[in-house]
Amino acid sequence: MQTIVNINEAKGEHNCILKLLDTILTDQSDDTSLEDVLGHALDVLTDHPCGQKVRKLGIFIRDPKTEELKLTVQKSISPDYGSSCCLESCSLPLSISAVSKRKTRFGSCPNCFTDPAVENFETQHFYSIPIIAERHILGTLVLCVPASYCYGAADIAILERFCQILGLLILSAQRALEISKHSRLLATSNDRHRELLSVIEDHTIFSRTDTAGRIVDVNDALVEISGYSRDELIGAPHSLLNSGHHDPPFWHNFWRTIASGQTWRGEICNRTKTGELYWVDSIVAPLRGADNKIENYISVRFEITERKAAQKRIECLAYYDTLTGLPNRAHTIQTIQKTLDENGAGERVLALYYLDLDRFKDINDKRGHAAGDQVLATVASRLKSLCPEKAFLGRLGSDEFAVICDVATRQEALQISERFQTVLQDPIQVSGERFALGLSIGIAFAPFHASDADSLLSRADMAMYQAKTTGAGSVLYSQSMADALLRRQLVSDRLKHALDAGAFYLAFQPQVHLADEKFSGCEVLLRWRDDELGNVSPAEFIPIAEELGLMDRLGVWVISETCRHIIDWASRGLFVPGRLALNISAQELMSPNYVGTLQETLGKFGCDPGSFELEITEHGLMRDIIAGKETLINLEELGFRIAIDDFGTGYSSLSYVKHFAANQLKIDLSFVRDMMIDQVSHDIVAATVAMSEKLGMETVAEGVETKEQADALKAMNCPIAQGYYYSRPLGAQEFEETWLMGANSPA
Repeated sequence: MQTIVNINEAKGEHNCILKLLDTILTDQSDDTSLEDVLGHALDVLTDHPCGQKVRKLGIFIRDPKTEELKLTVQKSISPDYGSSCCLESCSLPLSISAVSKRKTRFGSCPNCFTDPAVENFETQHFYSIPIIAERHILGTLVLCVPASYCYGAADIAILERFCQILGLLILSAQRALEISKHSRLLATSNDRHRELLSVIEDHTIFSRTDTAGRIVDVNDALVEISGYSRDELIGAPHSLLNSGHHDPPFWHNFWRTIASGQTWRGEICNRTKTGELYWVDSIVAPLRGADNKIENYISVRFEITERKAAQKRIECLAYYDTLTGLPNRAHTIQTIQKTLDENGAGERVLALYYLDLDRFKDINDKRGHAAGDQVLATVASRLKSLCPEKAFLGRLGSDEFAVICDVATRQEALQISERFQTVLQDPIQVSGERFALGLSIGIAFAPFHASDADSLLSRADMAMYQAKTTGAGSVLYSQSMADALLRRQLVSDRLKHALDAGAFYLAFQPQVHLADEKFSGCEVLLRWRDDELGNVSPAEFIPIAEELGLMDRLGVWVISETCRHIIDWASRGLFVPGRLALNISAQELMSPNYVGTLQETLGKFGCDPGSFELEITEHGLMRDIIAGKETLINLEELGFRIAIDDFGTGYSSLSYVKHFAANQLKIDLSFVRDMMIDQVSHDIVAATVAMSEKLGMETVAEGVETKEQADALKAMNCPIAQGYYYSRPLGAQEFEETWLMGANSPA
């Protein structure tokens, strides 16, 4: 039975059902009933995304004698339904088909699982998935979902894997019940033991030894499974079958138990004559003579080799990542905690490395998960080869890995991190295509930074995030990161409600013609004043808003509020000379509805697109050149002017001038700020102005703060400037009084 599942965990998450089923398996005790285990399994399913649309579901177990499907556990299912569902004459052809064809069946069933308390019960989609183990049909899992919902192929695959696990659970329980029945036979009075032995010999793997452990009797089943002849077994010590799998304390406990007159029960790994291993669930009981002394030991066994293999497969699914073969997140965290516990009072210094691939999401998005899976498997293999001796390597999920190992010094920890960085020096080749990725690594130390797995991982994760955002490669954790994270979380929490609370407002910074210093337009800037945090810089809250997916809402608010000001000013005869520049985030630019939303918003206020200039940074354009270019072309066709903001700070500035027919370049303020003290910055500004003029584009210099800068830019023929030399960003009222009224007064 195939139980190995190829799952790419970027989706975050992935084989959740198998992990949760592991919890079911590890939590159950010997006296846990099958009904309780299966009931828990249904709870797991309904908590998983695959089960959240399910209205009613149940597990039917097939009686091998009557061939009836009997409802064993249910969740929101009428108890009358399916209580006697004969395989040959059942009125539910879909379930019959699923069982007989051993395939998942689907159909629309208006009457299935009908709840008498609900009037006009709507038509349901009915799924029946067979539960199969070791080629035996054990029952079905049946589900009803609303007619408006259908499972996709990926969901069906998860449900079928779920049923594979159910099959192993059910089969294991049935065999345990069978063994339990025979155990009770052994406990019956010695007066009937001769009769019982005959029955047992016919149905089990049986042997009888003397008190020294020499075999005195065997049945055909033991001869067959061991590969020894009856003559080879009789008279031989029972240790002939030992595999060497069990240690001496195991056998010491075994002999002490049966020699004391008690029955021993356990699992034993034996070896055949040809050297193959097999597992048996054994019951060994003493037989007493008339004088009440032990004369013999009888052994009753059931072969469980396949069950042990199935348990091992379940363990692999529960504790190991099937794609890379590495320990999964749960196993990794457990091992980190165990390592920390073993370190006790901190005699050793342990370094925890949190590794995250850079740009991996692009592979999944553009080349598909199959290519992403191959990349992850290659990265895992390379990391294994570079891990220090005795280091532990696990996969935390998606493109994240963790390594924990002993280090002697801080320098050694950084050297190990540098070694990991070499993993991606050579691009990874998949199906003839080469992928160049990066690696961001965060490092935290135990016991200095934390002494439990969750806290240590959290700190290493903070350091990794710092490495990723700064491009530093590897970063050691520090307390300042925790402080920054706390601040970031506070800003994030307040930001979620700021829009509804009316905490945002617009500021306007004028732009002037350098030739005559006349007012020529303005840039519209978003500002946030919070009751608790005070004024929060856009540099701080805009990246957080992007992470929270709030930029579309903020963008609509900015354009709507700008239009309101335009209409208000126009009603009083005030107009902005030139255009109003609005910043577009990369998130907005990539939104498929952005152009339509912008057009609809301006139409609602009756504003002309020609009154606006839309500024997009090079970083935003870099996200997706093709999609960005198409959006900007559509915006230009509507009448908007396009400006490339922060020009010169991107990865390939000139390539964007080539790809995008922008109307304006805004020179980044870092060049303008340094142009009077740094010749290279001066030359870059001069070259950008000359290039823009040659290409028929307008240039705006940002961050002009002094007269010397303004005069230098004017000498370069830069047409427009913006900065504190002329005006800081102003609120709407102050902007109106300071700039609009003067620009609109009679000459």
